[in-house]
Amino acid sequence: MSFSPFRIKVLALALLVNAQASALAQEPRDTELRESVVSIDITLTDLYSRSETRPLIVTVFRPPGDGVHPVLIFNHGRPAIDSKFKEMGRQRFHSVARFFTAQGFVVMVPTRVGYGQTHSSFDPEYAGPCLTQQLKSREEAVSRQVMATLEFARTQDYVDASRWIVAGQSVGGFTAITVANRAPEGLVGAINFSGGYGGDPVYRRENPCSPSVWERALSQVKPIKTVSTLWLYWSNDFYFGSEVPRRWFRGFQEGGGAGKFVQFKDIKGDGHSGLLRDLDAWIPEVLDFLKTLPIQITLKAPAPMPPPSGFAQLSDIDKVPFLGEKGKDGYRNFITKDSTKAFAINSEGRWGWSNGQWDSRSRALEFCNRGAKSPCRLYAVNEDVVWLPK
Repeated sequence: MSFSPFRIKVLALALLVNAQASALAQEPRDTELRESVVSIDITLTDLYSRSETRPLIVTVFRPPGDGVHPVLIFNHGRPAIDSKFKEMGRQRFHSVARFFTAQGFVVMVPTRVGYGQTHSSFDPEYAGPCLTQQLKSREEAVSRQVMATLEFARTQDYVDASRWIVAGQSVGGFTAITVANRAPEGLVGAINFSGGYGGDPVYRRENPCSPSVWERALSQVKPIKTVSTLWLYWSNDFYFGSEVPRRWFRGFQEGGGAGKFVQFKDIKGDGHSGLLRDLDAWIPEVLDFLKTLPIQITLKAPAPMPPPSGFAQLSDIDKVPFLGEKGKDGYRNFITKDSTKAFAINSEGRWGWSNGQWDSRSRALEFCNRGAKSPCRLYAVNEDVVWLPK
């Protein structure tokens, strides 16, 4: 028996789609956030005018309750190393989704075509060599995928898509600003976390590819309708540095864009990952931004930050009261984590901790209090001990 090359290609694609569907079905879901995954077929065109139809994998998180909620579409970045594209897997941004669902948003996170399980030789976001980046095909590809996600959202009875927000990190931040400049119907705001393109923290640290191309393009947009934007960066961004993002924002303003630019102070390691590692910095800015938008939501701020008590140094494990050896092992693990983090204890020797979540303090207490006979209290928050013996 023989098959034509076309028939072989169709069979191979069918096998790939079945394998992807099986893998998605086996992945864990956060039932608290009612996490679900859908696949949307989309046709895209790359830099070389080649068009293909591929699945766009969208992860959905929902707030509690049966009401109708506005939608926020959150977009991921692009690896600096080609071998990392397939390793990315389905994008979730779980800690980000926890924060925005708590504010009343349905959060949708598209894993765009060419990343994770859809990685192949077809890369609709490829923009050419580093020194001569061509952004139009990338802008079209990312915008079409955001709009395809929105169209799906409009079919869901738990979504009010008449007012929506786009956000993202790195190339996802570039995506948010690109969509904002196109001002599609119902878009009321865009949040750019460390947005840009062409960064390489190893071989071109703080020196991204062709940064003037986007700066010039932003200055020439002149949108008919302006959408409110928030640009958030960290000063020690290994991908883009501290000055290039400012140039991009100036170009955006020259093109008639409306927004606020914030550059947070250095954090440990690469500031490009501040979205996931410095929540205490960006959450107040985002809450203030959301208050300005014409959208009906009830905002929920983090619990108040308790002051340092001076009871002990964070690293002094033997000073932590009540803990057995297992608890001390848990605490050793806790102190190695990035903020935002919290560790809770009680007099029974129970303990719990959380990190990387906007509500780490309340979650640490929740974990500790499960099955406890006496209430738990916070022992440490971020890099400080806050415990006061009664």
